[in-house]
Amino acid sequence: MRKTKNTAADTVNPAKVDSDYELVGTAVNGQSGYELISALRPNLVIMDIELPRMNGMSMLKKLRAEAFDFKVVVLSGTENFQYAKQAIELSVDGYIMKPIRPIQLKRH
Repeated sequence: MRKTKNTAADTVNPAKVDSDYELVGTAVNGQSGYELISALRPNLVIMDIELPRMNGMSMLKKLRAEAFDFKVVVLSGTENFQYAKQAIELSVDGYIMKPIRPIQLKRH
């Protein structure tokens, strides 16, 4: 049996963070995430950096270039400083190293 990585939705239940938030969609890769965000236009996106087909930073850069306005919290399992630098340049609202606890999201 092959083990799959946890997605941001597996890691974080929005209802545990704030009852005002509702999970409206999940994506298993960056391309489907981009399409979902484009269609649903959520107020908050909680995303991972390590995504197949299009990494999280590429997806965010594309969405920002198209003037999508939403809060974004990035979850990262890597200590690559270039990702953190890129996240700052893309105006993320939070950058959290995994594993995370819901209380960490409340701060953002």
